[in-house]
Amino acid sequence: MCLLVNFIIMFEFARNKGSKVNQVQNVNILAEKKEKINLNSASLEGLKSLPNIGDKLAQKIIDNRPYKVVYDLNNIKGIGNNIVENIKGDVVCE
Repeated sequence: MCLLVNFIIMFEFARNKGSKVNQVQNVNILAEKKEKINLNSASLEGLKSLPNIGDKLAQKIIDNRPYKVVYDLNNIKGIGNNIVENIKGDVVCE
């Protein structure tokens, strides 16, 4: 996502020769403020949007609720530390 946004910024800058730089920077800031997925209330589809989470793991996440911290996912068979590290910035436990 950030790569696409950065490409758009470079394209807009080149096209407008910097005349709309502030507007494009605002787009970049908004793109980085992606809404996080709540492990305790997300739908199956919402969980599947996370990297390396398919149907089975998403269902296991739902079945093992509630979570206090993201690292509670390490207790689920099939979810290792690598997956937790990859998704920890995209999720919350509320």
